[in-house]
Amino acid sequence: MGYNITGIICSKKIDTTEGFEKFLGMKLKNLNEEVLFENALNSFKEEGCIDTYNTEKGTFILPDFGKQYDFTKTPDIEHIIQFIVSDVSDTHYFEKLLNGKLVRKLW
Repeated sequence: MGYNITGIICSKKIDTTEGFEKFLGMKLKNLNEEVLFENALNSFKEEGCIDTYNTEKGTFILPDFGKQYDFTKTPDIEHIIQFIVSDVSDTHYFEKLLNGKLVRKLW
Protein backbone atom coordinates (compact mmCIF):
# COMPACT_ATOMS: atom_id res chain seq x y z
CA MET A 1 0.00 0.00 0.00
CA GLY A 2 1.42 3.39 -1.04
CA TYR A 3 1.22 6.86 0.40
CA ASN A 4 -1.34 9.55 -0.38
CA ILE A 5 -0.44 12.75 1.44
CA THR A 6 -1.42 16.40 1.20
CA GLY A 7 0.47 19.00 3.22
CA ILE A 8 0.88 22.68 3.85
CA ILE A 9 3.91 24.35 5.39
CA CYS A 10 3.86 28.02 6.33
CA SER A 11 6.30 30.39 8.01
CA LYS A 12 3.81 31.53 10.65
CA LYS A 13 2.96 29.82 13.92
CA ILE A 14 -0.78 29.14 13.88
CA ASP A 15 -2.00 27.57 17.11
CA THR A 16 -5.68 28.40 17.51
CA THR A 17 -8.79 27.00 15.86
CA GLU A 18 -9.72 30.51 14.76
CA GLY A 19 -6.28 31.04 13.23
CA PHE A 20 -6.52 27.81 11.23
CA GLU A 21 -10.07 28.63 10.10
CA LYS A 22 -8.96 32.04 8.84
CA PHE A 23 -5.86 30.63 7.13
CA LEU A 24 -7.69 27.72 5.44
CA GLY A 25 -10.99 29.52 4.87
CA MET A 26 -13.09 26.73 6.33
CA LYS A 27 -14.89 25.80 9.54
CA LEU A 28 -13.07 23.24 11.67
CA LYS A 29 -14.15 21.02 14.49
CA ASN A 30 -12.64 22.13 17.78
CA LEU A 31 -10.86 18.97 18.84
CA ASN A 32 -7.56 19.19 20.64
CA GLU A 33 -6.08 15.75 20.94
CA GLU A 34 -2.64 14.34 20.37
CA VAL A 35 -2.32 12.09 17.32
CA LEU A 36 0.50 9.76 16.31
CA PHE A 37 2.26 10.85 13.12
CA GLU A 38 1.37 7.55 11.41
CA ASN A 39 -2.32 8.27 12.08
CA ALA A 40 -1.97 11.87 10.89
CA LEU A 41 -0.77 10.51 7.53
CA ASN A 42 -4.14 8.82 7.05
CA SER A 43 -5.33 10.25 3.75
CA PHE A 44 -9.02 10.05 4.62
CA LYS A 45 -9.94 12.48 7.37
CA GLU A 46 -13.36 13.43 8.60
CA GLU A 47 -14.70 16.67 7.06
CA GLY A 48 -13.50 19.66 9.06
CA CYS A 49 -10.52 17.83 10.59
CA ILE A 50 -6.83 18.55 10.07
CA ASP A 51 -3.66 17.45 11.82
CA THR A 52 -1.02 20.03 12.68
CA TYR A 53 2.46 20.42 14.06
CA ASN A 54 3.68 23.82 15.31
CA THR A 55 7.09 25.28 15.96
CA GLU A 56 8.09 28.81 16.89
CA LYS A 57 8.91 29.50 13.22
CA GLY A 58 6.03 27.85 11.42
CA THR A 59 3.22 25.34 11.03
CA PHE A 60 2.86 22.01 9.23
CA ILE A 61 -0.72 21.05 8.33
CA LEU A 62 -2.02 17.70 7.06
CA PRO A 63 -5.53 18.21 5.62
CA ASP A 64 -7.69 15.64 3.83
CA PHE A 65 -5.96 14.11 0.81
CA GLY A 66 -6.28 16.11 -2.41
CA LYS A 67 -7.57 19.25 -0.70
CA GLN A 68 -6.07 22.41 -2.20
CA TYR A 69 -6.36 25.96 -0.94
CA ASP A 70 -6.03 29.41 -2.51
CA PHE A 71 -3.33 31.22 -0.55
CA THR A 72 -3.00 34.18 -2.93
CA LYS A 73 -4.97 36.28 -0.43
CA THR A 74 -2.51 35.72 2.44
CA PRO A 75 0.23 38.35 1.94
CA ASP A 76 0.80 38.49 5.72
CA ILE A 77 2.51 35.06 5.64
CA GLU A 78 5.90 35.20 3.97
CA HIS A 79 6.37 31.56 2.88
CA ILE A 80 3.69 28.97 2.07
CA ILE A 81 4.29 25.59 0.45
CA GLN A 82 1.41 23.34 -0.54
CA PHE A 83 1.98 19.81 -1.84
CA ILE A 84 0.26 16.58 -2.83
CA VAL A 85 2.09 13.27 -3.23
CA SER A 86 0.34 10.10 -4.29
CA ASP A 87 2.53 7.05 -4.59
CA VAL A 88 -0.57 5.07 -5.58
CA SER A 89 -1.49 7.15 -8.66
CA ASP A 90 2.04 8.53 -9.26
CA THR A 91 0.73 12.09 -8.86
CA HIS A 92 2.90 14.89 -7.50
CA TYR A 93 1.97 18.55 -7.02
CA PHE A 94 4.02 21.35 -5.46
CA GLU A 95 3.23 25.04 -5.04
CA LYS A 96 5.30 27.76 -3.35
CA LEU A 97 3.99 31.23 -2.53
CA LEU A 98 5.93 34.22 -1.25
CA ASN A 99 3.82 36.94 0.39
CA GLY A 100 0.70 35.66 -1.38
CA LYS A 101 2.30 35.53 -4.84
CA LEU A 102 2.85 32.26 -6.67
CA VAL A 103 6.60 31.71 -7.12
CA ARG A 104 6.72 28.10 -8.34
CA LYS A 105 4.29 25.37 -9.32
CA LEU A 106 5.22 21.84 -10.38
CA TRP A 107 3.05 18.85 -11.23
